[in-house]
Amino acid sequence: MKLQYIIILSITLIPWISLSQQTKTDHNKEKVDYCLSLARTYCSDANTILSTDSKGTFVQFIKGETQADWKKSFSVAVHEVVHSMNRWVPRYSPGNNSSLNGCSYFITIYTRIICPITATYHVIELNSMVPKDLQRNIWRYNSYIGDSSRYTWHTLGIFPLMDEFCAYFHGCKADYELRKSGILKTNIYKRYKEVKGWDGKITKQLIESSSSSTNLLDAYYEFKLFISWYLQYAKEKYPEIYQETYNNTNLRITYTLLDDLYKELLQKIKSDPLLSQYYRTVIQDYITDQDYKEMDNFRLKDVTIKNYEKYLVKFN
Repeated sequence: MKLQYIIILSITLIPWISLSQQTKTDHNKEKVDYCLSLARTYCSDANTILSTDSKGTFVQFIKGETQADWKKSFSVAVHEVVHSMNRWVPRYSPGNNSSLNGCSYFITIYTRIICPITATYHVIELNSMVPKDLQRNIWRYNSYIGDSSRYTWHTLGIFPLMDEFCAYFHGCKADYELRKSGILKTNIYKRYKEVKGWDGKITKQLIESSSSSTNLLDAYYEFKLFISWYLQYAKEKYPEIYQETYNNTNLRITYTLLDDLYKELLQKIKSDPLLSQYYRTVIQDYITDQDYKEMDNFRLKDVTIKNYEKYLVKFN
């Protein structure tokens, strides 16, 4: 009798489960279609980016139940798909064994750069150089440097940092383009906390905003600072790695182009009458002259988005 009850219950539940799964599938498809429509209509690169995800798996990053909610997390989906586009390039050796040979970075729909992977060190070593106050006060430090020992790919040092620099640029650009079009509304509200800098100076740090753009713009300064610290530490502790990194012309071209494009986007947002009202960052308060010097030194002089191809180095 008990077995018969279980069989009847199972038969009863199967249609309900199937219907529930179909409803979820239809809802996810609606999310994907809506995001692709936003990308096609309002964005420059986001359509190409999201379209590379043929299965629409980016839907996992689109939160909420309404279109108003989906727009808010649109930039997160763009960011995450860029990570999948920034592919590691394997080198195949006899016996079909492969090892990482390079990394491909998506810059624009017309520009992708492959960089050879040179010697690196684990970024968690920066904990011994960066003051504890800065580690606590810089929002993304713990995620990408301080607590990164759990991510084995951070043994590749500067390359994942460049990957994040790239992904945050594209996410920020998509967010800005939606806001500029008016499809994603910007309601002004801000919340700050007081933080103590390395020099003892008390400043206000934005901890909540009506827009993700503010935090996305902070990423511009944060990852430039992380890359600068990585290079400074290498110069002192690993001079051979430092030299190899500076000899990596394609990586420096990637950095230069992303820096230019992100900086241009930052200026657009800061000059916008509405968006500039909530934009504020204190990250610059933590950046020293030496940090800025390393940032500038790593750029390649005279390289632009229009002429970069003549500077690229081919490698096998």
